[in-house]
Amino acid sequence: MQNGLPYAVCVSSYNSADAILTNWNGAGGATPLIPGIGPNTRQYPRHIVDDVRAQKAFTIKEGYQLQLLANVFNIANHQNIDGINTTAHLLSSTGALSGTATFQPTYGQITSSNNSGFLYTPRQIEIAARFSF
Repeated sequence: MQNGLPYAVCVSSYNSADAILTNWNGAGGATPLIPGIGPNTRQYPRHIVDDVRAQKAFTIKEGYQLQLLANVFNIANHQNIDGINTTAHLLSSTGALSGTATFQPTYGQITSSNNSGFLYTPRQIEIAARFSF
């Protein structure tokens, strides 16, 4: 188990009427921060990865062995969130040095889960038998 990673609340930037890429303070940037809210102040939900393995070996006679194996990955079938919409406001230009910030209702919505390769996947069960001679 681990705590969720931090993320910043962002706004979308815009081109003002004088064609200069700006944001809240006039500096350029693709995802500027909102004044008064520091970077990495929000947090993703926790991640839980719980795997279990059970195995039993039987000796049939000398030189022959049978192994039974069962692996269960993500046994709790926990949904691990790995993508959240972090854009809280959309900046739009209304003039040379003025604009508005519109709240985005999709802010904080989940965009993807269990999508980071093999580590965070839905529950999987693997059953095997191995015969050694």
